[in-house]
Amino acid sequence: MFFRKYDGAYNFEKFKNDRQGFIDMIKKYTESDRLTDSIIGRIYDYGFVILDKIKQVIPYPEKLDFYPELKISGDLAEPREDGIKSLVGSIDLLVIDGEGNSYTFDFKTSPKEYSDYDSAKVRTFMYQLATYNRLLQRFGFKDYENKQYILPIRFENYRLSNRDEAIQNAENAIFVYDNIAWDKDDLVRDLTPSIKSDDSLNGHLDSFLPRI
Repeated sequence: MFFRKYDGAYNFEKFKNDRQGFIDMIKKYTESDRLTDSIIGRIYDYGFVILDKIKQVIPYPEKLDFYPELKISGDLAEPREDGIKSLVGSIDLLVIDGEGNSYTFDFKTSPKEYSDYDSAKVRTFMYQLATYNRLLQRFGFKDYENKQYILPIRFENYRLSNRDEAIQNAENAIFVYDNIAWDKDDLVRDLTPSIKSDDSLNGHLDSFLPRI
């Protein structure tokens, strides 16, 4: 909701210096009772921290367009055996600068610090972002102009709230947390160089979603 645009203005513009107004707006459109005022307030704070960081990592920050939860799709090189002919994805946040360059930002939530993520998990992030990049190419964005980032967010006191019920049926497990947190020195991770240099990853993508 922070980066969404309504009536010609982004929410971060409408609710600048109005933390409570943002909280009230989120509660109006969100039914979850687990999203407390404290958590929403932290989301508001985090949004402005990330907005400032995005402007720092983008070379041309003077004019930026934000596209949150952007749905994208593209045809596969060959239909799969089950008949599926295309791939669909949802980018958490796509930012386009005044030069037409694209920047993909993907929020990653975990009870762990990013430094504690295992290599397999990070590789799944790389694969996901590389796939988004291939799909964006089908909308005219050039491979060398696209950048891919993840934004790590940590859940504080993440825990299972209904242990007995979850033991009976794991599908009913409910996890809760007290708030969100972030490392001010590790707000954004640029995975672009790792993705571009990973021949195995790119070779696999070439087999069903080739570069354009």
